Amino acid sequence: MTEPAPSYPRVVSREEAEELFLTSLPMIQRVLAMVARQHRLAGDDAEEFAAWAQLRIISDDYAVLRKFRGQCTLKTFLIVVVQRMYLDFRTAQWGKWRPSVRSRRAGDVAILLERLTVRDGLTFNEACSVLEIDHGLTLERDSLERLYARFRPRARPRFVAETAVADVMANGDSPDRGLCDREPKL
Repeated sequence: MTEPAPSYPRVVSREEAEELFLTSLPMIQRVLAMVARQHRLAGDDAEEFAAWAQLRIISDDYAVLRKFRGQCTLKTFLIVVVQRMYLDFRTAQWGKWRPSVRSRRAGDVAILLERLTVRDGLTFNEACSVLEIDHGLTLERDSLERLYARFRPRARPRFVAETAVADVMANGDSPDRGLCDREPKL
């Protein structure tokens, strides 16, 4: 037989919230690790997410913990909160993808094709296969090619290690070029 989950009183003050945070810190860290595993974060990414989420929990005088009403266990509450924090974390890192105006005007198939090729990075042929197999759409390749040709390529953020870019030369003028141009010539 399992023992009942501890009941937590409603947190009102900053001091109560801080005490709840400190007493629940091991559980909070387990929840953060669980969410990181679910989303396949490893190493530095998992640590960065955990630090970011803990900072969000304690920000604004522990506002997250003061919203806890005791209608469920604290662990359940934190799992939901941390899952939502993960979505915010990824949106802050990668941005939020939205279909272009051109694809919205062209209809649902164009939006789906743009999402597969532009956002998900599939080739045109792979996207056509996904449309046929996963979505049951049987469209002519010519019409799909015309839709595909209308998409503008978008730059996607890519994260690389500092060591990978240490020896890469900057594009354009040197950083101090503008400063040198403004200095009086002697």
